Amino acid sequence: MKKRYVVIFLLILMFFISGCQSELFSDPNFSKDKIKFNSNIVINYGEKNVDTTKFVSGIDDIKIKDSNRLKDELRITVDNYSIICPEFDADELGKHVLVYSLGDYKYKVEVTVKDITAPLILLQNNEIDLTVGEKFSKKNLDYKIKDNLSKKKDIRISIKGDYNSKKLGKYNLKLVAKDEAGNKSSVDFVLNIYEKASLEIDKTNISLNIGETLLVSAKVKGKDQTVNWTSDNNTIVVVDNGKITAVSPGTAIIRVTCGNLAKEINVNVKAKETNNNANSQNSNNNKNNANNSSSGGTGGNKVTNPSQYNKYFSEVSIATYNEALSYAEGKVNSGVVNSYSLMPDGKGYQVTFG
Repeated sequence: MKKRYVVIFLLILMFFISGCQSELFSDPNFSKDKIKFNSNIVINYGEKNVDTTKFVSGIDDIKIKDSNRLKDELRITVDNYSIICPEFDADELGKHVLVYSLGDYKYKVEVTVKDITAPLILLQNNEIDLTVGEKFSKKNLDYKIKDNLSKKKDIRISIKGDYNSKKLGKYNLKLVAKDEAGNKSSVDFVLNIYEKASLEIDKTNISLNIGETLLVSAKVKGKDQTVNWTSDNNTIVVVDNGKITAVSPGTAIIRVTCGNLAKEINVNVKAKETNNNANSQNSNNNKNNANNSSSGGTGGNKVTNPSQYNKYFSEVSIATYNEALSYAEGKVNSGVVNSYSLMPDGKGYQVTFG
């Protein structure tokens, strides 16, 4: 009787154990077709250590969030699920199968590795300058092309946009690169068509007296419109934007430049003559004064030691020259000297009386 009870107990125990095992194997945590994947998965060729967690969209009715993706571990955790994601490097074009693990079950998804990276264009200069009539093509452009798969010879280069190299203007164009997979990239650049460069001046030989000025005009064509004026001897003649001023006697050359073009102006500066009439008048005054003095009247002193009025004026400029000239003529007109000379020495002006 006791044996019968033992057998019955064992049968009941086995029933419960087998029932529990049946429920374990049917646990929804391990049922098939639980993982949902994105559709039409494309991976860019050349990508290393692909984040395969991003291809899983959900489990059952649970949507996978970014916070569920452990990208560094290639694992997804949500509720009581833990999905192990595969490692993958996209180093071969075509279709591939990725295998994901959930418990003892494996889930497969097909992905496609494609070249979806456009070529990289490195254009050294985004503005190209030509003169009317010059031929233009992509050979005028300084550029480099880089691509993750296609060789340089297999990349098609073209220029998009309308332009006319025979007509002045500014043209907005594009340099386009297309690789073997059909990926395109482009960069913008500007094509400027200018007149042919030229430089003309209205005078090439001039003669001036000290202190005189003359304005010379320059006419330029082409891209560069900046005109530079320089004197080869500023002690004789100075120039400021075409205005030429005679400083002291001698000859000098004014150089006019615009880009690579140059013209020259020959300048001859003559000394300014002293006022002979004034000197003659001063001499007569001195004689009259002497006569008045001998006859008992009052008059001026006889001109003696005129060198005591000699003076040096530092700095070479038209203003300094005018100051020295005014001083010299003032002494002559006052009657204390009969004549003067005004000479430059490269650093200033020496006034000497006689």
